[in-house]
Amino acid sequence: MVTTKDLARECGVSLTTVQRALHNNGRINEKTKEKILEKAKELNYQPDLIARTLVSGKSMQIGLIVPFFDNQYYPRLCNSLAEQVSKEGYILNILLHEDDKELEKKTINMLQGNHVDGIILNPINKGEDLLEILRTMHTNCCLLGIDEVDDCPIPCVGNDETKAGKAAMEYILQKGYRDVIFVVPTLHDADGVYNFGHHRRLDGILESAKKENVTPIIISSADYKQRILELFVNKKLKKPAILCSGEVFALGIISALAGLKKKIGIDYGIMTFDHSKSLEALNMNMTSIDNKVEEIGAKAGELMVQMCNDKDVVNRVSIGFEIIEGDTL
Repeated sequence: MVTTKDLARECGVSLTTVQRALHNNGRINEKTKEKILEKAKELNYQPDLIARTLVSGKSMQIGLIVPFFDNQYYPRLCNSLAEQVSKEGYILNILLHEDDKELEKKTINMLQGNHVDGIILNPINKGEDLLEILRTMHTNCCLLGIDEVDDCPIPCVGNDETKAGKAAMEYILQKGYRDVIFVVPTLHDADGVYNFGHHRRLDGILESAKKENVTPIIISSADYKQRILELFVNKKLKKPAILCSGEVFALGIISALAGLKKKIGIDYGIMTFDHSKSLEALNMNMTSIDNKVEEIGAKAGELMVQMCNDKDVVNRVSIGFEIIEGDTL
């Protein structure tokens, strides 16, 4: 591995001169600087990140902890975040907590032990457990989700999920539907704690439905496709609208109902949160809520870089959403 001492010897200059050239600071002759940088490129010099951390107090690394990559939401978020922080010279380390509370805690401790400059967290721990994690952290932190904890003590970025739920339900009712099915992941974890993001969506849905005297059917289980099929077979539904809290559910339901020869727009309508390009790739013009996930990622990255550079940041950033009108509702 080529070191700064090697570069100094090859260029016939002092170690201090090499440092000035590599870090673009201090007084140095421009031709000497060019010579050193060319030699560094020629020898494929790579900076010693540990040494740089010891000298500068910064690792130039940011940790991102998310649940999984089972749908397009998190890959899109990660891409946007990585692009944003890399503009300022930071590296994004992505780790998964796999919906495991203890793994999340261990991952946070590991990142702090590796002296990352900041951590961006989409937490599985909730309530008082989450607050305790945030209180004991000794590095910069930003939460993904604006309603994960009341009076959040650190910056957070996300959608107003209650407002999004209300808007989705109002849109469905305006289309004339009165039988509505909401398909959502498990609303509580094993400890009985709310899955806040999806619960907020449900709160908004129920608020809008109540105004029109509509009672939506809530399906929150792993066997959601079977539950949907049973409803169509056993219950007389007048062309129901199915609202899904994620495109994975929507695609699974469409496939399942195709087995019953049920057609979109004729036998039922369908709408989903988390609009993504994968729907367009399937030539499916699905009615959906665009959560602006790339904007969430970019803003979270921007806030984190500001925090890493000791700048003041706003504590709560709500990113807007948009209803994408398709031909499935």
